[in-house]
Amino acid sequence: MNTKLLIIAALLSLIFSISGALADGMKSTNSIAYDREELMEAAGLAKEIAGNMVKGKTAWDGKQAELAMRTLQSVAMAFAHKVPEGSMTEEGEASPAIWKDMQDFLHQVAELQSHSSKAAKAARIGLEAFKPEFVATVKYCKSCHEKYRVRKKI
Repeated sequence: MNTKLLIIAALLSLIFSISGALADGMKSTNSIAYDREELMEAAGLAKEIAGNMVKGKTAWDGKQAELAMRTLQSVAMAFAHKVPEGSMTEEGEASPAIWKDMQDFLHQVAELQSHSSKAAKAARIGLEAFKPEFVATVKYCKSCHEKYRVRKKI
């Protein structure tokens, strides 16, 4: 298993192990914002792994591509629970637009789940089947970021 996939697996393990505390209402706003950052880091690594295969920068590996898309699917599932009312922070990159139009945001998250699931299934078939599904998945990442992410200036 490649190092990046191990990192993704470790991040998801950490995120899911702490999600119970959120359900109990025991997490601070800063902790929830940190969880969102960790989820986006995992999504970025997964997208990079799959994207490098699609671009021919790394060898095609259907199992890694499937795992990368399952990671995106898991991130989307978890992210939907990481934006409770009142969890917006100045430090994070989550846009106030999330809380202004939560229904649309959750629709975007559901679409990412759906498309990443289709891409994961296509990865089992091969690179040519995977490419269009990956492109469709990445479009949802991009559209959500355009609408619901505020880039902080360093």
